Amino acid sequence: MLALINLATHKGEFTIDNVVFQIGPRINAAGRIKHAKDAVSLLISTSLEEAEYFSAGIDIQNTERRKHDSKITDQALSMISNKVEWINRKTTVVYQDDWHKGVIGIVASRLTETYYRPTIVLTKSNGVVAGSARSVVGFDLYEALDSCRDLLDQFGGHKYAAGLTMREENIPALQDRFEEVVVASILPEMLIQEIISKRVNSKAFATVVGQKHLRMTVSQQNAKPFACIGFGLGEHCDLVNSGKYFDICYTIEENNWRNDVTIQLNIKGIRESIL
Repeated sequence: MLALINLATHKGEFTIDNVVFQIGPRINAAGRIKHAKDAVSLLISTSLEEAEYFSAGIDIQNTERRKHDSKITDQALSMISNKVEWINRKTTVVYQDDWHKGVIGIVASRLTETYYRPTIVLTKSNGVVAGSARSVVGFDLYEALDSCRDLLDQFGGHKYAAGLTMREENIPALQDRFEEVVVASILPEMLIQEIISKRVNSKAFATVVGQKHLRMTVSQQNAKPFACIGFGLGEHCDLVNSGKYFDICYTIEENNWRNDVTIQLNIKGIRESIL
């Protein structure tokens, strides 16, 4: 573990957040990009030298994972935004045959966060179309896929996440059927993110840091301001700095910087406030 800690960008005291966001993704990247045995070899290393060898390879794989993640997410969002009929749907089903299979689950989660609706991301792997699906709070994704089972070769998972394989020629039918099933069974309130603070505004100039991450400080009705980080949300920087009110969806976490512990909001979604 020391070998991975030495590679991490955070150089102070490590907290659970550092493990989750810096150590965990590196270990996870081995299975997504190459083979999970690389992570196993690292974890059972008997010397620091051996561990450093495997951790260096895993770090390269994590960088590759981030590149695939960012590229595919951008391509998928572009697909949706360029089709009016897709924007107005209650579901997202996107496909491109050269997307990396190892990251489509991450991309599905990102698309779900952006449009907040049941989502399937598909790619081709070893001659078969493979997909990863994600749901929203309260909606049973597995049951929806079960209603589409005649279009699928295999599927499995649970209420909020699933995987599937299918034939390429069935993709258009799945896009239509999945939409029909969700429209018929989802409640309107399920399509609204639950944890939202409305009409907040920026208390300092927001900036984009790292790989399109948004850093800002917000307040609601002149209450105590909170520092925020929005991973991959740099596109909203202009809105935040416009002086307009906006709504945010977030989780609350501790930020430990040089032994100074503060509350930070981890932003999951931003939209302009509607009067």
